[in-house]
Amino acid sequence: MAVYSLKSEGLTVSYDPDALAVSAANGAEVWRTKEGCDPRIVSKKFGNLLFKDAKCESSGYETGTVSGVRASYTFEESGIVVVTYVFVERSDDTLHCEFFVRGDISSDISFVYWPAPLEFNTDNGCTVLPKMYGVLLPAKWDGKVPNFQEWRMLSRDYYMPFAGQVRNGSGCMMIFETPWDACCFVDHIPCGDTTLVPYWRPSLGHFTAHDKRKLSYRFPKNADYNVFAKIYRKFVCEHGDFVTLKQKFEANPNARYLIGTPIFHDGIATMIHEGSEAYNKEKPENNTWVVKFSEIAKKLQRMKKEGFEKVYLHLDGWGNKGYDRLHPDLFPPCPEAGGTEGMKELSDRCRDLGYKFGIHDQYRDYYFEAESFDMDNVAVDEFGNYELYNVWCGGPQTFMCPELCPQYVRRNYKKFDELGIKIDGTYLDVFSVVDLDECFNEKHTVTRRDCVKYRRECFDFLNKKGIITSSEEAVDCVLPSIVLCHHAPLAVDELSSMTGKSVGIPIPLFSLVYHECLVIPWFGIGSKGGWHIPITDSGFLYALLTGGTVYVGPGASEEGIRLAHIALDLQAEVWDKELISHEFIGGNPRRQRTVFEGGTEITVDFDTEEFKISHAYN
Repeated sequence: MAVYSLKSEGLTVSYDPDALAVSAANGAEVWRTKEGCDPRIVSKKFGNLLFKDAKCESSGYETGTVSGVRASYTFEESGIVVVTYVFVERSDDTLHCEFFVRGDISSDISFVYWPAPLEFNTDNGCTVLPKMYGVLLPAKWDGKVPNFQEWRMLSRDYYMPFAGQVRNGSGCMMIFETPWDACCFVDHIPCGDTTLVPYWRPSLGHFTAHDKRKLSYRFPKNADYNVFAKIYRKFVCEHGDFVTLKQKFEANPNARYLIGTPIFHDGIATMIHEGSEAYNKEKPENNTWVVKFSEIAKKLQRMKKEGFEKVYLHLDGWGNKGYDRLHPDLFPPCPEAGGTEGMKELSDRCRDLGYKFGIHDQYRDYYFEAESFDMDNVAVDEFGNYELYNVWCGGPQTFMCPELCPQYVRRNYKKFDELGIKIDGTYLDVFSVVDLDECFNEKHTVTRRDCVKYRRECFDFLNKKGIITSSEEAVDCVLPSIVLCHHAPLAVDELSSMTGKSVGIPIPLFSLVYHECLVIPWFGIGSKGGWHIPITDSGFLYALLTGGTVYVGPGASEEGIRLAHIALDLQAEVWDKELISHEFIGGNPRRQRTVFEGGTEITVDFDTEEFKISHAYN
């Protein structure tokens, strides 16, 4: 048994590879491996294989940049060998944990839980999670954790691939440097401890020797969620994935229209398929409604009269049978609403008014009813099975293989060109919220990392055509290729709730990293609550705090229009500025302050709904 000492200028690490125990000290606090959370392999054939029961061989090594330990763990019964590297990078006081696997020939491994989680147990601190827009869980939090579906990075569970904890002012932050197959379980005991447990999924069913998984730790002094956000921002910048709105506007000048512009969200048609769970058998007449394209044009004309010089229209349900049906085969546009000519006239009318015409589109949900549906295009698992759903309007559906999505995007937007329908903006549904897909079909095999590439390829094609790109939420793996998201909501106690209560304390973690990289609109002028906005909170105040835009429709009150312009003017002032900091005034979560690069400062009170904007130029 050997215990290794790994040191950099500001970090001292003691590592025992036999006991799989780490102790990391940054001069302010010591972070140690939590007892009873043994690293393990979850094997289909052998069950839980504990690292501590494997044969361990280790050796230290030094290079010009790192001090580290290489350790191999041989699980003799299964023939699996896990090779790990734990090292300190001297240049930035970072602790790295990396591993790869040999011997998973029969795709036996379901998960690898490694490294062991670090102990947090404290009365003085918090857990910071990029769950949706951002969540802070105080130590000994008395409630539940946010509703995590699968604990997966690069989804609604983790917009950004990191998590961290602060104890007595000292921070411990994990960054999943290979996030595509990474997960982090939040083991929370109400009024007790909160433990962050990293684990990994196989890629295309197995772990291989050439597929190294990487996780790094930073231990900042005087830490809080602002510090974590800036550490991650620096990490993204150093790795070349930080693309600002300025850069996106240079590549696609049309997208600059979104600055100082409200979003108007409306729809054309819904025709619920009889095979859908949403179909109302008791009142079949309620399964169909249609609004003509010309009616949407009248609404836009009204907004012009109400003083909105710029509007971005996000239009749902324009396809042959309305919203969430027939994808990817939506042509001709809804005949009952006016067909091709009606859609073209609405698009042209937008430009007459100085507005932009954006549409909802979809290239993941793949409907059996679609004209070009082909089982050979479906994403399948290692056994040739596929997902089957019927929850949306279109009835029975599965998922298209990600490799094929860009082909359908190119086909459909060529069709728009042929029909003479000018598309200014496109929202590709779910690409920035759902888990990354895999496909085992040997004709179009796709890893989760590949899935990111193909989703971005769809957006990049549209950007090159001068089309404003958007998707559902704010997942950072596709962020370099989109300009706008539908929303970046908050964690509430009921998934998809319009009246939920916040889980933990909402924080603008995403915008502290990426504010000047994405346009985020907010619902809630003159109201509280909304989709994943706590019922006690005004979405409008979140728009002010974070320099976002707002949703507005025709018929808004004079006060609503006034407030909308306040938010839009502020967004036009700070859209290209870093969000420097966020704080709770006097420690009160209901009173908050943000400061933008240059000095513009926003204060809000969620109880009284008062706000103050102190402009940098005042």
